[in-house]
Amino acid sequence: MKAWIAAGIALVGALVSSGAMADGNELADQCRVYTGLMNGEKLRDPMKDNPLKAGLCLGEVQGAVELMGYLGSGVSKDMKWCSPETASNDDAVRATIEYMSKNPDVMSKRKIDVIWLAMRDKWPCNE
Repeated sequence: MKAWIAAGIALVGALVSSGAMADGNELADQCRVYTGLMNGEKLRDPMKDNPLKAGLCLGEVQGAVELMGYLGSGVSKDMKWCSPETASNDDAVRATIEYMSKNPDVMSKRKIDVIWLAMRDKWPCNE
């Protein structure tokens, strides 16, 4: 019995660490719900359009933006982006959605990688 539990925990850990459960497709679905709510749309299917998805989208994007702010000069130039001080979290989410729609090849990448690529594309540094 303990072996089955350990195997289950190992499998879940492997799936999470490989990004199988958290890729651009999942991010796109979460951000679809976020955009709908921000545009005042009513949720048609509470199970499919769970408002928690909107929070996950916003949280993932905001987390990446805050991480860049924290790391600052410690990030290499090829990985850095320079968003304007006036950019909001909503601007960052919309930039991520736009990037995903224009670059479907990134959808199998981890969420954080997709967000990072989107931010670099939207706000490249002019250094």
